[in-house]
Amino acid sequence: MGLDQRVVALIGGLSEKSRSGALQWESTGPEQYELSLTKSTIRVESRDGDGMYPYQFTLLNENGVRIETIDADGSASDPYQIRDLFDTASRSHRGVDAKLDEVLGELGIKLPEEPPF
Repeated sequence: MGLDQRVVALIGGLSEKSRSGALQWESTGPEQYELSLTKSTIRVESRDGDGMYPYQFTLLNENGVRIETIDADGSASDPYQIRDLFDTASRSHRGVDAKLDEVLGELGIKLPEEPPF
């Protein structure tokens, strides 16, 4: 069976929204992050708790039952980009971007301007 494009879009959208600060992930265990929605929960984790492969993406329904699980073991490509989602969820939970902005501001360091396109 090929890639489910809905899952690809979901994981890509979650990563994008996490990077922008629109989503706040909660830590629910060692190297495990969850996002609670109205009728679903999304979990991304490093299965062995070391922050590295293997990663797992899980979609749970409103009763906490797993309805979709996708693994990325690192031995092949990661077509669903689960590692990217894990990294952005981890950064979101730890508040990395806000802390970097705070430190840059306190030190008066400005980011280089991006060239116009």
